[in-house]
Amino acid sequence: MTDKAEIVRITPKALKKIFDGAIDEQQYTCIIKFYSQHCPLCKNLAPLYKEAVFRNGADKRHYFVFNINDMGPALDDLVKLNGVPSLAMVRSSKRKGKPIITVMEDPREPDENTWYTLRDLEKFINKK
Repeated sequence: MTDKAEIVRITPKALKKIFDGAIDEQQYTCIIKFYSQHCPLCKNLAPLYKEAVFRNGADKRHYFVFNINDMGPALDDLVKLNGVPSLAMVRSSKRKGKPIITVMEDPREPDENTWYTLRDLEKFINKK
């Protein structure tokens, strides 16, 4: 375990492995921020995501970012997003099989510059 978390950009192949539960760890929690390089909200949210991970990331969770343009429409076969930016939490299941995937709900009062607030991100990251 490290003192601070690292955010890693993942490939479509790595994303599929995480969602399929085909990774070496038996128990894991991954937080994935989905974005598009063409999305102004996504660009503005990036520093808040880094801050949320910095403030809450000294644990066994893994933090990733995934560019939806790397996968295109095939992403819908893995996870249903309302758009970008979006976050998903992927937890290994105590039962064998695919992990449990939770997509962050849209905020009641979206921030016009970032969509989610730092508080929204921290609440989702720390969800039990």
